[in-house]
Amino acid sequence: MDVQSQGIKQQIKSVITLDYLTNYIYIEADKEAHVKEACKGMRHIYSNTKPMLVPIKEMTDVLSVKSKSVELSKDTWVRVKLGTYKGDLAKVLDVDNMRQRVTIKLIPRIDLKALANKLEGNEVGKKKKNFVPPPRFINTREMK
Repeated sequence: MDVQSQGIKQQIKSVITLDYLTNYIYIEADKEAHVKEACKGMRHIYSNTKPMLVPIKEMTDVLSVKSKSVELSKDTWVRVKLGTYKGDLAKVLDVDNMRQRVTIKLIPRIDLKALANKLEGNEVGKKKKNFVPPPRFINTREMK
């Protein structure tokens, strides 16, 4: 990204500020002079503050994503995130915090139209890609 400031073209590559690191602005540029020139005239950046070079090792720590811990308890409803049953509804039956395992009771989605076509012999070889049935409980009337 090129930043035009007072007639001088500067090579600023990126600017980042993070919520959990208050009072810090990270500016990526080829030269320190470009950073100083870009900060001139900004209200909340003091002119006597000297820009510091952040080593690449520390910068990767700044930009790393902090995962939040999810507390699961028995009898809560969850959605499966990965695998064959992605997006399906499940009830937590047991939580083992020591081994980080959860036992769930799964409510899978059933594509009733595909099942009916298979039983009738229609479109045996054809399969629709990326079709996921809507998340809902099984309707016995509809299955008949």
